[in-house]
Amino acid sequence: MLGVSCMEAQVIIGGDDYAAGSLLSLNSTMRGGLQLSNVKLTIVTEIPLDFPGITQSNQNTDQTKSNFRGSVVFNTNSSFGSGKGIYAWDGEKWDYIGGGIGIPTGRVAYRNSIYGAITGWVDFMSYNLGATPMSIEQQMAYPNISQSSETFTEATATEFTKLFGDLYQWGRKTDGHEKVWSTTSSTRVPVDNFDNVGHGNFITGSDWLAGINNKLGRWGSVDPDTPQSTINSKGVNDPCPDGFRVPSLSDWQSILNGVGDKNGILGGTDNHNGVNRWKWIDSPNAGWLIYPPKPGVTIPSKDEDYEDTPTLFLPRVMYRATSGNFSTNGYGCYWSSTVYDANNQSYRLRISHGGNYNADHSVGSHRGSGFSVRCVAESRIPISGN
Repeated sequence: MLGVSCMEAQVIIGGDDYAAGSLLSLNSTMRGGLQLSNVKLTIVTEIPLDFPGITQSNQNTDQTKSNFRGSVVFNTNSSFGSGKGIYAWDGEKWDYIGGGIGIPTGRVAYRNSIYGAITGWVDFMSYNLGATPMSIEQQMAYPNISQSSETFTEATATEFTKLFGDLYQWGRKTDGHEKVWSTTSSTRVPVDNFDNVGHGNFITGSDWLAGINNKLGRWGSVDPDTPQSTINSKGVNDPCPDGFRVPSLSDWQSILNGVGDKNGILGGTDNHNGVNRWKWIDSPNAGWLIYPPKPGVTIPSKDEDYEDTPTLFLPRVMYRATSGNFSTNGYGCYWSSTVYDANNQSYRLRISHGGNYNADHSVGSHRGSGFSVRCVAESRIPISGN
């Protein structure tokens, strides 16, 4: 039943009663739900052409963007933004609301140069790959987790894995090796089997592949002619869920000072002169809190330019050495998808107890190491004109 009250401009579906103050009332005694339009979103700053009245000539006009402000849809494209789920159009871009694949994300700023205005916004998963999906607030409330164990079983690793996640060898799929309780093997895999190891053992040595081939599309481009320095695509072995990938070196650089920064070092515990503010904490679990700039701030440089609440937390997680043993020497590492050199090494972001941060050309690690992975969204949100 559809009822309309003209005096109060209220629409009632399913009965005669309506909730005070509402414009639309759905009778709660009816069975069923409200089905949103199923739309395949592809570009975060555009209204799709199959929306009513949208043509190529008016798709990107200010009037069109304004007309559709407040529109809510269910996105069916798993490779868009935070994946399938409910999105709302805010007049400039599609914002993820939820109800999809259940991946909490944190949004930070990025820029494509060392200096100048921010280029746009990018979403990272709020937690490490393999950890229990949780928001940054839940992570901050999590009790201190010991990282002193040299051996794990599946039973003893439960709390560690919930917060810190898995430890991946560079370029490997999710096959069981990433679990901290996985057994070791010294038998390296032939290059031809790089996408099908055939077991879940942690393979000891500088690389889990036999032979050197920097152009295999393990975690980056599958195009053998693509220079590694330009790779920001998802490789065939990438373990991140749909809509996300392993960050490249330039991804890490872009959320610190900016792409091209080859120093990439944070020497103190509170750094507020980059594109985002990075603040080190020691408890309950040590790591970096990342605060994005406030709306309207294009070149942040001081405390008041950044939000009061962080959107990301990168905990310092012990790593698994190429021997298969665990290291608790005071720092942890996050992989990038970018090859470092021909000596079985790739770039990684290293975070240390004293607040030292590195993501530059001098920092590579053997691909046989087991490091954390923090996935980044494949789609970014550029700011118009930057």
